[in-house]
Amino acid sequence: MARKSKGLAPTQQTFNLVSFETDDGDVPTITFRQATQGDKRRIAQLTADQRQVFKAEDDDGEIVIEKSVNMEALRSERIWTTFVSSNLTDDDGNSWFDTTSKAAFMRCLDVLSPEEFDEVYDCCTSVNPEWDFSGKKS
Repeated sequence: MARKSKGLAPTQQTFNLVSFETDDGDVPTITFRQATQGDKRRIAQLTADQRQVFKAEDDDGEIVIEKSVNMEALRSERIWTTFVSSNLTDDDGNSWFDTTSKAAFMRCLDVLSPEEFDEVYDCCTSVNPEWDFSGKKS
């Protein structure tokens, strides 16, 4: 007998972006969804250990290739993966987060201040607490 997926939609939460408050007191929001198992697998692959050793036939030498993880890039990837929407706009009233492509979205994250980026990431990890290793959340 074939198993059918229940197709449950991931949990979504919307958060106020306090550090983005406008001069007239408006506080924009951002919405993230819970990561699916597929999302978690793809993210985990980014941090998988990799070590390759190539030995010459005569064993006179070897080449070792090791992989390191850029934690800021990993945090950006997590944001991109679970981002749903935001009403944050630029000075011209255009949506701040350009979701036309992953590269465009990443450029939007790149220009945030460290404090603003941290606030966005904190919202992401509020929905996906297994990604928060800061000890801030329980």
